[in-house]
Amino acid sequence: MRLVWSASPRWALASMAVVLLQSIFPPLMLFVLKQVMDAVVAGRSGDAQVGYVTWLIVIAAAAAMADAATRAIAGVVSELQAHAISERVHALLLTKSTALELAYYEKHEYHDTFHRVQQDAPQRVLHRSRA
Repeated sequence: MRLVWSASPRWALASMAVVLLQSIFPPLMLFVLKQVMDAVVAGRSGDAQVGYVTWLIVIAAAAAMADAATRAIAGVVSELQAHAISERVHALLLTKSTALELAYYEKHEYHDTFHRVQQDAPQRVLHRSRA
């Protein structure tokens, strides 16, 4: 969590906000659909009842579209946050690599390990943060 926050506090906050926003829609949809079912089961005919059911269906459709839009925004925020985390990991690796002694680079086993870390670390961090 510290790595995610240090990489980009803005995207971390945006991600939390989107998750909170996404949590609103499933119960809202259930409530509206329950109201639609109750109104249909009541079976009263008339223009007022048809208008009420139509209005509830419009609300349900609007909530579904808002949910889809929020999921799309969540995808964008997730990608941008992943990019920021990847950049942060690269910066940390560069900082650590400049702090190492030159003798460290002369040993092949250390060099191979460090090269593997440089190649794999950003993707592994992203994979772990999404799990």
